[in-house]
Amino acid sequence: MEVKVLCDAETIEAVAETVSTSLRSGLNVPHMIGDLEKPVHLYHWKTFLAQLFIPLKNIRKYQHFLIDAGKPGLVFCKTSEKSTVETHCLLNFKEC
Repeated sequence: MEVKVLCDAETIEAVAETVSTSLRSGLNVPHMIGDLEKPVHLYHWKTFLAQLFIPLKNIRKYQHFLIDAGKPGLVFCKTSEKSTVETHCLLNFKEC
């Protein structure tokens, strides 16, 4: 069941309060940029991941992706629901 709730927020603190109470599980935790007690770390993920993985060529043609924890580095792709599965090794440093 989907429940939509509209909230008025006039300050950044009100937005943070709305985010932190948006899930009963408490998974949404707002962090303020510039807060020295809880710093927000920013990473250059593209540079970091390029050391480990190669890009999947023509990624836009695929509609379905499957990644299996038992087969690290492999991604199984399909261009449509009924197409055959294509297997690609994305590891940059070794064979899959």
